[in-house]
Amino acid sequence: MGAGEKFKARREALGRVLVDVSTELKISIKYLRGMEEGHFEGFPARVFSVGFIKSYAAFLGEDPEPMIREYAEFAGESAITDPLKTVAVSPHWAVRARERGNRMVYYLLAAFLVLVIGTGLSWYSSRPIRQPAIPSPAGVPVSGIKPAVAQPAGDNLAKRVETASPAAAPDNAPISVSQADLPPYQLYLEANDQTWLMYSLDDDEPLDTMLYPGDKLSIQARRKIFLKLGNAGGVIGTLNGRRMSPFGDRGQVRIVTMGK
Repeated sequence: MGAGEKFKARREALGRVLVDVSTELKISIKYLRGMEEGHFEGFPARVFSVGFIKSYAAFLGEDPEPMIREYAEFAGESAITDPLKTVAVSPHWAVRARERGNRMVYYLLAAFLVLVIGTGLSWYSSRPIRQPAIPSPAGVPVSGIKPAVAQPAGDNLAKRVETASPAAAPDNAPISVSQADLPPYQLYLEANDQTWLMYSLDDDEPLDTMLYPGDKLSIQARRKIFLKLGNAGGVIGTLNGRRMSPFGDRGQVRIVTMGK
């Protein structure tokens, strides 16, 4: 039994239909059916296709590696690298390069962006921890980092979200979002452009998905949310009922953390 047949058998054993799985995972039925039938024609760039396979495998509780190997054989590649290391590859550039048959340009671009991401993550891990900020009055948007100010006991300040302004931040620069009140967190995302998204909750294994214009995604976590956006300007966020500042510009790759 091939990997796709196992996926299909597992889905049917769970009593789920493709339309429901597509709605829940934000993955087109075309790609879900292609995975189950072992037909990868028309799949998007490698980083997105591998993300689809991992998301569907996690949903079914199956090992994604056999299907990733089948996809690699179809694509004529000997190995599939981790999407975390190739997330910054622009899908439009990758598709155009593949259509022209110029794979060397794609590989060089991917290697360069891996180096950029590695540098950004190294910088992020070494930066000092910020002190929590005091909330702003309700209804007032936060556009930058506000210093923490000591308040007397009983001072009824409205809650707000502290977020770094993304306007001057380079690609891959992390955004640290802290909440003045205690978790849990309720994050609501709405896409206005095609956006690749990786997210994890409370240190669980990360999941990959693709959001298309008009798609909505609700994420709930007890203490921590980690996001990685392939198109930061293509998503609008609302955290605990309050609209967040933009994550970044269109085409930017951004990392967002909430909680500890």
